[in-house]
Parts: sequence; C-alpha cells; structure tokens
Amino acid sequence: DGRSLVYISDETGDWEVYLSDLTTTGPSHTGGSGGSNSASPIQLTDSRGPDWYPTWSPDGTEILFDSSRDGCYQIYRMSPAGEQVRAVPIP
Repeated sequence: DGRSLVYISDETGDWEVYLSDLTTTGPSHTGGSGGSNSASPIQLTDSRGPDWYPTWSPDGTEILFDSSRDGCYQIYRMSPAGEQVRAVPIP
C-alpha cells in the first residue's frame, strides 16, 4: 500500500530486517541534508545469521524473508512488528 518500506541493513554489523513508516516526517535514516518523509526505522530482526530479501505477503499482513538463523537458509514469516517469527514449511 506504499505506507511502509521493509529492507535490510548491516548498520549493526549483521544483515537485519528493518521497517520504515513512509507516512510520517522524521530524520532521514540514510543521512543527507534536510528532513525526509520517513520516521526512524525499526529493527525487526536480530539473529546470529544474516536475514535477506524481506518482502510483504500478498495480503500485507506479514513480512517474509530468507535467513540462516537455524544453520541453513530457510524462508521465515513474521508480523510487521517483528513478532511471531516462524519458518515457512516447504514440502
């Protein structure tokens, strides 16, 4: 719906998933002069392995991403608040 952006960053030294609300005005995450149309980003994941390729589910209720947090790369899903992280079963 264009109101938020989910992305990865390694600003903590590990690749993690972040969420930025694009509907509020606040400081720019990437720096630069002037303000931006995004509030401070929220770090949604904090795992030992890198988290990659976040994307919204088709209905916009969950975020899916790839991670090696359990020792091998797998697809995970979580709420937009970074809660209820669980592996997606692949038959």
